[in-house]
Amino acid sequence: MRYSLLWLMIFFWGFGIKGLRAQDDPFATPSAKKGDVSFPELEEARVIQVRLDVDSIELPLAQADALIRGMGAALDGARQAREVALQAVAAGLGNRLHRQFLTIPLASQSQSESVQEYRYPTEFQPPMVGEISKPGPPATVEPYFVPPTPRSFSVSNLGYTLTAEVSGDRGSDLVNVNLSHQWTGLVGEHAWSRDYAEVRQPTLHHCDYHGRFRLRRGEWCLTSVLRRPNAEAEGVGGEFVPGRVLTFVRAMWEDPITPSAVTPATPPPPAPTAAGVLHEWIEISRPDAVALLAQYPNGKQSGALRKALQDRMEKGQASLLEISYGMQGNEQSAKIRSVTDIKNSTEFDPAQGPGQSQGGSPAPLTFPRMDRTFFGLAPRIPVTFETLTTGTETELNLAFDGNDRPVFLNSKTRMVRLAGIRCHGEGAQETQRLETVECPADFSGLLSPRQPCLIATMDSPPPASLRALRGPVVEIAPEKTLLVFVTVLP
Repeated sequence: MRYSLLWLMIFFWGFGIKGLRAQDDPFATPSAKKGDVSFPELEEARVIQVRLDVDSIELPLAQADALIRGMGAALDGARQAREVALQAVAAGLGNRLHRQFLTIPLASQSQSESVQEYRYPTEFQPPMVGEISKPGPPATVEPYFVPPTPRSFSVSNLGYTLTAEVSGDRGSDLVNVNLSHQWTGLVGEHAWSRDYAEVRQPTLHHCDYHGRFRLRRGEWCLTSVLRRPNAEAEGVGGEFVPGRVLTFVRAMWEDPITPSAVTPATPPPPAPTAAGVLHEWIEISRPDAVALLAQYPNGKQSGALRKALQDRMEKGQASLLEISYGMQGNEQSAKIRSVTDIKNSTEFDPAQGPGQSQGGSPAPLTFPRMDRTFFGLAPRIPVTFETLTTGTETELNLAFDGNDRPVFLNSKTRMVRLAGIRCHGEGAQETQRLETVECPADFSGLLSPRQPCLIATMDSPPPASLRALRGPVVEIAPEKTLLVFVTVLP
């Protein structure tokens, strides 16, 4: 009995000591010993937080084009290009649109947006004109009018949206970025029909960039150059300064895991992590274009041809119509979209006036408050609409293996311009339809870095029988030729 009690005391004493040890290390398992426990999963849980800094600056078209082409020569990359752009803003020659910060855990995706819902009508009930008889004495007949009434609506999100996904190796100074930044803005409203039968439709502009590339820690890069809407050129109301939006991006992070490798005394020069592709549309008179192409017939003389066109642009003999720039990583793809959505009429519905259903000729109706006289009919108005897109769209794929090695580029790009408004009918029966001119240019082949290459020439046909409904409309002048250049900037 005495030995049994002794064994029980020894058992409970050992259990109590084991419980105290467990309290000292609450994460210890029953089989673990203090001092021998390790948790590698806790090290993996120390996630690297990558902060993206996105800075958008607006500059005039000519200055933005010169800044892009100078990044590989006069300017030391995107960092100095951004400093020059900020100096232009300080001098009143540009505008800093917005700056966004987004913190993303490594191997994760995050999104930041600042948008507002904008609702607008898409279908209308046509106006109605009629008469109301009022008993006397004396009996009178008074006209009445019901204006166009919206019957269905749509919604668009206006503002900025930034989406990014980052990945990379722990202890590295490079991070892989899958970036998408979008901006949608209201340019103005386009008016259809006239006077009291007028209906209005919004004109929206979209600046979108989607690309994959690698960023070095702390270094700025220029991801895209997108067109900001010019209300006067779009033929709508509004006050917008024409320009190009340059978007600069950099990534900052601190790696909590210290790399074990020893840094060499003379590190090798950094390999290129991304390259930008610049498209330019230049318009010149047809005789000058023929003379220049005859002077520089060889494809390798595209650089000299581009310089000759620059001299003519400075003298006002040629014009830079549009540019498109986007950055992408090696063996990756990118999409750049800078377009304006204009609502175009698809269906017209005339009003029913008094006497029309009997097939007679209605008498004139006078509306005292509106100071307008119509022969029993309101003007024809569009009741349904479609979206007409103008601007530039570009898809890129490229591959490179060094700073001065040829680059393989596969690009599809097109520019769509608003030509004007074609009118049909007369008076109250008049209808209008927008018309555009499309200028595509595709390329696939090897290019030398920083050397412009002429990839397409095309005529600029003048529009026929077009007139503007509201304000000036961009019309392609007769006897003009478009020359399309592409340049790769590592």
